[in-house]
Amino acid sequence: MSIRLSESHVAFTLKGTGFSYHYCPSDKMLSINDEAHTHTYISINCAKSAFQNPEEYLQYLDKTNQIKALMFSNNQTVNLAETLDKKRIPAILKHTTRTSLYAYMLQKRRYREFSYHFASDAGIQDIEIKKYTSATNPGKNFYVGRLKTKQNNIVSARGNDIPELFASLSDRTIKDLIAIELRCTHENAAQALLNASTKLGTISRVLDKAYHPAETLSALRKKTETDQQKVFC
Repeated sequence: MSIRLSESHVAFTLKGTGFSYHYCPSDKMLSINDEAHTHTYISINCAKSAFQNPEEYLQYLDKTNQIKALMFSNNQTVNLAETLDKKRIPAILKHTTRTSLYAYMLQKRRYREFSYHFASDAGIQDIEIKKYTSATNPGKNFYVGRLKTKQNNIVSARGNDIPELFASLSDRTIKDLIAIELRCTHENAAQALLNASTKLGTISRVLDKAYHPAETLSALRKKTETDQQKVFC
């Protein structure tokens, strides 16, 4: 999806991957529609949302939708609309719009705001992100993250940037926390952590500028074709 950045008082219609997006500045509503722009799945009140520029936000939303499409289709398509029945699309879009909003917050370095909303959404007690400057290399920064569950179990990770940090936090949550939480009397504790880990992994990919879902799909298709050719040789 090609994006031109503009002020939030300018109306626009953009075509994304499987969806079209329309912003109306008079009521500050952003609608997510089918590709033909004949049906609206959900609408977002931008006046109540945490992004100032709807077009800029759509970069994160479109990429999030592509990543979800790969997950749901077992790496067969980046078009989320192709993976689901139309009745299920609004519910999934509510999740992807939130996940992409988290990515937007992090890109804008609004770490406290992100932590507050993500913890509430993911069913954890807290997630903390801090940026540090290396003591041995003043020109180099790194990030440290800490996730705390409602049962006061903690996991921490470090990364050279936010995508690397979140990928590590996602992995550590699965490996170090879920087994502990499974012994907890709260039946939803482990499931909440699994959901949190999935969100962290998705956010990592959304913010990773080197990761492109369409390129991933193309590479997988080429590999499949090569493997099939080897079988018939």
